[in-house]
Amino acid sequence: MSAQTQARAPLEAPRASRLASWLELARPFSLTASVVPVLVGGALAWQDGSLTAWTWPLALVLAVLVQVGTNIVNEVYDVANGVDRPDSARASHVVVQGRIAPASALRGAWVAFSLAAVGGLVLVWMRGLPMLVIGLVGLVTGYFYTAPPVHFKYRGLAVPGVFVLMGPLHVLGAYVATGGALSWRAVLVGIPIGFLVAAILHGNELRDLEDDSKGPFRTLTIIIGRVAGAWLYVAMMVGAYGGLALLVLAGQLPWPALVALLTVPAAWRNARRALEGARGRLESLTWLDIASARVHLQFGLLMTAGIAVAALGWVAR
Repeated sequence: MSAQTQARAPLEAPRASRLASWLELARPFSLTASVVPVLVGGALAWQDGSLTAWTWPLALVLAVLVQVGTNIVNEVYDVANGVDRPDSARASHVVVQGRIAPASALRGAWVAFSLAAVGGLVLVWMRGLPMLVIGLVGLVTGYFYTAPPVHFKYRGLAVPGVFVLMGPLHVLGAYVATGGALSWRAVLVGIPIGFLVAAILHGNELRDLEDDSKGPFRTLTIIIGRVAGAWLYVAMMVGAYGGLALLVLAGQLPWPALVALLTVPAAWRNARRALEGARGRLESLTWLDIASARVHLQFGLLMTAGIAVAALGWVAR
């Protein structure tokens, strides 16, 4: 190793470590929750013949930026409010371990939100007031998900809030961004997506019930209990797949979208894990949130592919 390389090596490690910390803080594994609704909404606009192609990737980037900002704010206030502790089973320990200071993390969140807002002005210019309202709702609720004084996550509203915001509203927002018009069809198609993205968070709450109970706030699972929570998880799976079938029968989705039913076995395994956890086998809940995210992603990709088949004119709507 040269003297120049030796002199540079001590500086490179901290930079790499800090970059890894920021990536951990952003929770990239969770970002499919933002990607799927945008894919579905854009595919619907494509099928309806109203797609503006270049706005589709723009909407995708903006949605991811809002979620990154939300993830960071969530961690900062979870630590500040005693929800996250060094021994907590969480996706990220960056703030609680002091690898990034809370003030620095919040600045990073505001950078993500600001970039999303600036990019969103392009869509507002193109789509008008509906896009402005949907964008503002996304930004405001993303920040106040855990930030005071609203912090609806701590009021047992996280699961229903995520269902609405990252299901029907998110698909509608993507449809407006890529197609330019409000659509009840987009809202309805967002319902199965909403059930599955809410199941990711609910699986996390089921796993963390004991840990969350030590904190000063109440999640939905704390309020209703693990047994009722497990059955709610099952109901989400039924709602997602039953909703898909009903939308196809009602002509709101093309029949190739039924390809998403290929994920039923994985969803059933997750439902069994939730019920096993309710019977005391807590190890079954360890990876339930990640397994739920996998089903949500696969379901969304397959639904998007089914809609795309119809958009290409290969089958009748």
